[in-house]
Amino acid sequence: MVRDRKKEFLFALEIVSIASFLWHELIFEPWSASKRSLSFSFVILAGLLIVLAFILSRILKAYVSVLASRTPADKPELKGSFILTLSPFLLLNLTFFQYWIYLNDIDPTLLALSCLGFIYLQIVFLAQLKTSRPKAWMAAKAWNRLAFRELSVQSLSRRLFLVTVLVYVLYLSGLIVPALPFTGDEPHYLLITKSLLADGDINLYNNYLNKDYLKFYPGELDSHAYPGKKGGRYLYSKHQPALPVLIAPFYFLGEKLGKFVFDLSGNASQERKIIIFFSRLPVCFLTAFLSIAFFLYVFELTQKRNIAILSWLVFSFTPPLLFYSQLLYPEILVALILLLVSLQIIQKKNFSLLSLGGAGIGIGLLPWCGIKYVVPAGTISLIIVFLFLRSPGKDAKKALAFAGPILLSAGLYLSLLFNLYGNLSPQTIYKGTAPAGSYPLSRFIVSGFFDFLIRLLGYLFDQRVGVFVIAPVYILLLPGLFLLARRSKKETSVLAGLFSVFWAFCSLNHFYWGGYSPPARPLLPVLWILGLFMAGAFASSRDRVSLVVRNVLVAIGFIMAAVFIRNPSLLFHESLTHPRSSTLLGTTSHFLTRFSNIVIDWRKLVPSLSAPLRENINWIPLLIWIPAVLGMAALFLRSKKSKAQESPPRSLPVHFSGVALLSVLLIANSFLNIRLENGFILKGKEYEVFAQDENTYRTELGGFWVIGKSKTVLIIKTAEPAAKISLALSCPTKGKTTVRLARQTKQLERKSPAGLEQSIVFSAPQGFPWKGSYLYRLQIEENSGFYPSRIDRDSQDNRFLGVFIRIEASLLRSNPK
Repeated sequence: MVRDRKKEFLFALEIVSIASFLWHELIFEPWSASKRSLSFSFVILAGLLIVLAFILSRILKAYVSVLASRTPADKPELKGSFILTLSPFLLLNLTFFQYWIYLNDIDPTLLALSCLGFIYLQIVFLAQLKTSRPKAWMAAKAWNRLAFRELSVQSLSRRLFLVTVLVYVLYLSGLIVPALPFTGDEPHYLLITKSLLADGDINLYNNYLNKDYLKFYPGELDSHAYPGKKGGRYLYSKHQPALPVLIAPFYFLGEKLGKFVFDLSGNASQERKIIIFFSRLPVCFLTAFLSIAFFLYVFELTQKRNIAILSWLVFSFTPPLLFYSQLLYPEILVALILLLVSLQIIQKKNFSLLSLGGAGIGIGLLPWCGIKYVVPAGTISLIIVFLFLRSPGKDAKKALAFAGPILLSAGLYLSLLFNLYGNLSPQTIYKGTAPAGSYPLSRFIVSGFFDFLIRLLGYLFDQRVGVFVIAPVYILLLPGLFLLARRSKKETSVLAGLFSVFWAFCSLNHFYWGGYSPPARPLLPVLWILGLFMAGAFASSRDRVSLVVRNVLVAIGFIMAAVFIRNPSLLFHESLTHPRSSTLLGTTSHFLTRFSNIVIDWRKLVPSLSAPLRENINWIPLLIWIPAVLGMAALFLRSKKSKAQESPPRSLPVHFSGVALLSVLLIANSFLNIRLENGFILKGKEYEVFAQDENTYRTELGGFWVIGKSKTVLIIKTAEPAAKISLALSCPTKGKTTVRLARQTKQLERKSPAGLEQSIVFSAPQGFPWKGSYLYRLQIEENSGFYPSRIDRDSQDNRFLGVFIRIEASLLRSNPK
């Protein structure tokens, strides 16, 4: 009786926690974000909601069916377990704790951890039901249908493809989460498409001259084109035409629809968004095809449907593939071609005339995606030739079907090079026919083995671009490689060789970081190979140790994906090819910088190998990470050999304790997530201001600019408690600025572009005492922006500016005179 009352009391607290949090967020402290316009993407949003509602109804139906199969004696146990799974929502009460001790806004962290903890405990709860009552569980037909057990692999793959496309397109639309910025090399690929449609050629001289890129890129676009043999009036891009040709029909539709919208509303920004959406749309479909081809490959490799589904989820919806599902880069197309060729020839050993002909066409297309893809094209061609010569059904027709398209494509490509540049040298694509274009090929290759080794390890361990850092689940590729090799040594060795050759080639290149784009772009064409090795580890995990390692790494991958989705700026890093980039751009991860705090600096615990000067490299983290990764792989392999009898599953309260401990650690990190070093931007008479992100410029004229259409966080540090903090804001354009200091939020709206200075005053703000000083968190969100050079013809300032801020602080004197 007492136990039932405790359960009822706990359930009441959980309901109160959820209700109070919703009241706080939706009523007491309403969000000031502007409403998003659904415009042409409304149908996409409606379709997603319908699909989600259908899936949720099937899950709930299965859940009710399982619970209904219990005996009456099970009801108290089920009731208590279900109530315990709701316990993570008790964390939501901590949002009111911030009114007494405030340093950071932890509300988003509380909500995310509560929901993830609830989902995890529900999965544990259902797994324990399955273990304790297997017969009753299997009797629940709804669950069988939910698990897709009645579907063939082909039917399942079609449904998964639709889900993948829907998720990718929704992500692209920006309706729920921010779409990735249109930057890096993307506008350069789209400019080639524009030239193909408007001029029927790939000469970009007139396109740069007329600034045709303003249709889809709102700033000055640096030239990525170099002169051909006919002189400076013939500029050809260093980016190859395969992707621009592919997206041309979609760009055409987007341009027509965008012009129609512009004629109706006169909104150039909306026209630009429509063009970008349609231009990126084919990449979403290509990535979805890559995702499903990977799913089919894993199933062929393991013959386990559940493992194939899990591998598909991890590969498709975690870094790095998720963040290239909409970007205009040819790596996705290259990866799809290599995967399909490998699936048919290496895995299925299909040496039919049609299969070899398709492989020849695909391999022949690779150089048209980029000259560097001659390396994987040559590698996989040699592999296929070797396997073909050892196959029993080889003949001349099949050999011609494979070699013919490759030779034809090579001839056409070399003819194009000679026609444009007057020679066949590959470096002229990147330097043109000017004297710089006559550099020997060795200028593109690192000179020493030490530099090569740094790059080789950097692709795995570097905090900015390392695959093991941005997606820790890929650490399992090491035990997976070993386990797959024991099953099918030849196929695994061939895949490992294909990856290793391209990995080594990328490490030899000076331009190996991938420029201003999400991490791991250079390895994207062969990322699916690492995914296959990871799937091999998934298929071989059986005992508790391996399952725990697998589940923890998978969970970390999805958590990092969620963080990157909500904060796209954390993904992008400038290229480090500039000789002064170490001082201009920094060599640390934006992600680790964001989550470092005044207690722990994560940037010092993860290797940084992307420094242009080897003297700047800190070797200690690398010497820790390599043994740690190898030790984790050894632990995974050793657990497979263990013959000890399995202990009974851990109880739900034990899992809840683990969730609670992890949540406390993450909330504490979020609360203390401020940085007082390397972020100094302004010093006043009695205060200092430290930037917490990259959305502010350095001090000028006694204040600083906030980047346009951005949200920035700053820390104001004072020696004593502040009695008043005043902000003076000015901007020559219309807009709205939202300022939040501790728990106080105020807004200023500029209804005319007069540029008059406005003031906001915070009296008795709430600070956080730390090491003899007081810290105040200031958040500024600006919804407009402008380019000074477009307002004032005499200005040379091409920055995208939002609002100019001046700060004044008056202190409460502890010892007034």
